[in-house]
Amino acid sequence: AMYRATNTIRQRLNQIDRLRELFEGGAEGLVLPAIAVIGNQSSGKSSVLERLSGIELPRGEGMTTRCALVLRMHCKPDMRPEDSYCTITGGGQAGGQPKRIDLKSVPQHIAAITKTLASDKSSISQESINLQVFSPAVPDLTLIDLPGIVYCDGARGNAISADIKRLYMKHIEEQSVVILCVQPADADPGTQEASAWALEVDPNLERTVGVVTKMDKANMEDARLGERLLGRGENAWPFRQTIAMRNRAQTRADSSLTADDVTRQERDFFAQRHPGLATLSPKDRERILGVDALVRTLVEIQASHVARAIPKLRRELTQQLNALEARLAALPPACASRQECRAVLSRPLNEFVENVRRLSEARHDMLPGSQSASRKRTSDAAFGSAANAAEDAAELSVDGHSQLHMMPRLQDLFERFKQHVRSSSSNVFTADFRRRIEYQLSESRGANLPGLQNPSVFKYFVRLLAEELKEPALALADAVIEYMRTLCDSLVRMHFPTFPALQGFLQSSLYDLLEDSFKRTRTHIEEQVQMEVEEFTLDNGYSAHLDLVRARRAEEARVAQLCQGFVCTVWGASEIDACIEGRLSPMPAPTTLAVTPAPSPPSRPAFSSRVLSAIGMGSLNQPAARAPEPIIFFNDSEVQELQMHLHCYRKVVFKRFTDQIAAYIRLRFPRHLRDTVRAHLDRAIMSDDAEIEILMAEQPAQRAERQRLTDRIARLREGQRLMTPSFGRLGGAAE
Repeated sequence: AMYRATNTIRQRLNQIDRLRELFEGGAEGLVLPAIAVIGNQSSGKSSVLERLSGIELPRGEGMTTRCALVLRMHCKPDMRPEDSYCTITGGGQAGGQPKRIDLKSVPQHIAAITKTLASDKSSISQESINLQVFSPAVPDLTLIDLPGIVYCDGARGNAISADIKRLYMKHIEEQSVVILCVQPADADPGTQEASAWALEVDPNLERTVGVVTKMDKANMEDARLGERLLGRGENAWPFRQTIAMRNRAQTRADSSLTADDVTRQERDFFAQRHPGLATLSPKDRERILGVDALVRTLVEIQASHVARAIPKLRRELTQQLNALEARLAALPPACASRQECRAVLSRPLNEFVENVRRLSEARHDMLPGSQSASRKRTSDAAFGSAANAAEDAAELSVDGHSQLHMMPRLQDLFERFKQHVRSSSSNVFTADFRRRIEYQLSESRGANLPGLQNPSVFKYFVRLLAEELKEPALALADAVIEYMRTLCDSLVRMHFPTFPALQGFLQSSLYDLLEDSFKRTRTHIEEQVQMEVEEFTLDNGYSAHLDLVRARRAEEARVAQLCQGFVCTVWGASEIDACIEGRLSPMPAPTTLAVTPAPSPPSRPAFSSRVLSAIGMGSLNQPAARAPEPIIFFNDSEVQELQMHLHCYRKVVFKRFTDQIAAYIRLRFPRHLRDTVRAHLDRAIMSDDAEIEILMAEQPAQRAERQRLTDRIARLREGQRLMTPSFGRLGGAAE
């Protein structure tokens, strides 16, 4: 009677065993309650299992247990002992049909399956063998027998030990698993590796039960033996409960004994008046001595753990089923016709077009929880590189965590474009550019009256300055289209994630649309440059700039004439810009200037480009501590006048050119994409000529994923069906 669990517990055990069969190898991640039997090799672990199950397990030299054996015992009180039988499955395949065998052939079948799972006699398999025993002489228990821990030298031995430990941890780490740690009585408890591994996962040994075997080899004269079994005193077994057993000895005489004979011998052994057990009370003897005490303890522990595990299993089944059903629903349906394909595409296509519109308008509601993000960056050495555009466009997260809208990103490109043009264009006030002006003026002498501005020379340099704007503008167009391509790629992947063939088709189609805008932009840039070359500006700003600079120049020339010998330096681009923008300080009164006569100038060529004119453009400097650089008066106002005209003219052209190019790109790229993307994609994928059913054909990987999810959902639903009646009636409470 003590072998048989109550009807309620037996029903729960049957349900959990069915789940274990249904989810062989933990395929669904469910942790089922169990009792794992661990111990060092030759600790008597197999003898304990044989005493509990009444069947013989494989024996021999070396490692005979090389994989986990899930031993489920069903107590059948109405069955005749001679009708007892077993079923066995192996190989780790869920849903495998159990094979019915007789009790005597169990060792051969286990050895054959072990050889299949671990062909090498020294290898360890992480899969399991499932053995069920139906008999009137077994308790209602489910045990997991793990290989004995062995000590091996060398690299191969270390690998075996690592495989065994990995298998142990796989089964004993979970809190719902009770650990049955088997140790021989003639070994020091502190030297057993099994105890150390149990302590790793159960530091307080709250779910670990000790079994001390081979009590006939213990020192029964030791008066402290009983106290050590109770966990008291020095060198005691560390478990909260320890069961002592005397199993069948490995001798010829004991090999012929029946299970009943071995149990009778054990009772007689513990009934003797051993000095080592004299301190045990009758209650302690009944609780910790013999196989009957072990059965009672395991049945009680198992009932308690199963009752606590049922509510958790019910929640896990429901959660996993909901999660898998959501994943299956997220997969696009397998479209069988063009009409079904169009119906499936309708919603993501509408969302794609809407998000293009929102991005082009810098809207902040593209996706739930999205936010606009603009990253401040330093100027790059190479303006508008494709790497920078791709990096910035990558900030368009497909999860909606960070959105970089078109207009802020394009504005960033425009600012870098202007900075690059400003920093890379020729400075008309450098010595090299001055020499080029002097050369062109010298080559044009005789074509104009002296003192009149030469229009051909001016137009020649205007062409040079205008041509310098072309390459940066084309680089800007390259950067914009690279950014737009990356942006479109991100949107396509976000809205059509499960159709790789359709993704490639849509990306190619959008590239064609962008390429058309790119070609038009290149043409516009070339026309804009040509316009600046052929047509002079009518902008009044040019004249206003010249008037400001000329007025300042005349004032400085007047002051310089009054203060003869005062050192003057030629203006550059920064001084002219400061004058135009009103950033120059007022001219000082001549009476306040300290005049230091300059030393006599040395003899120099009359037309040297280094000579400064006293009446030319310049800023007044206070006298230096050392002697100033000598001045030779030379009238080169024609060169300076042309420099001044070119700089002021370029300033107006630069502003107009960069503003117009930026405005055209904004019109041609984001706005044109926004206005035409819907019609373009409708023609590409929704027309009668489009082979949309081919583009949306289910990929092999997706088909396999759908089948895998369907199979897992079917198993989880079967698990719910198996356990729901018990859950509804019992509510997971222990009896």
